[in-house]
Amino acid sequence: MNSFLVSKQPYKLLLVSTGNIANKELKDIFTKNVPQIISALTIFDFLEITRTALIEHA
Repeated sequence: MNSFLVSKQPYKLLLVSTGNIANKELKDIFTKNVPQIISALTIFDFLEITRTALIEHA
């Protein structure tokens, strides 16, 4: 994450901040949020996904 904040590498960043969860729960979070993630990445360079929210960092 530091390289992204300092030099914008990689081009886009999706930070997963869920803590320890089962693979099925992680898959369910992504499945539920894929449309929102795709849409947000067209506008924002840095997103964070948690168990309950998709956070857009400006």
